[in-house]
Amino acid sequence: MMGMKAIEAARVFVEETGISDSLSAEDFLVERESMLQSLFPTSELMPESVMFEAASPTTFGNEIT
Repeated sequence: MMGMKAIEAARVFVEETGISDSLSAEDFLVERESMLQSLFPTSELMPESVMFEAASPTTFGNEIT
C-alpha cells in the first residue's frame, strides 16, 4: 500500500480485512488519524543506526547495480 494515496490504501484495507460493512474508508482514515495523533507524542525516536539501515539502498535486497 506504500505509494498509494491514503484514501486508496484505506479502501484496500477495509475491503481486504472484511470490515467494509461496518467502516468506510473515510471513517477508517478519521479513526487512524485520531490514533496516530495520540501515539506520536509518546513515541520514542529510532536509533540513528536503524534509520540509516532502513534508508540504505541495499535494505531488503534492493541493491543498486
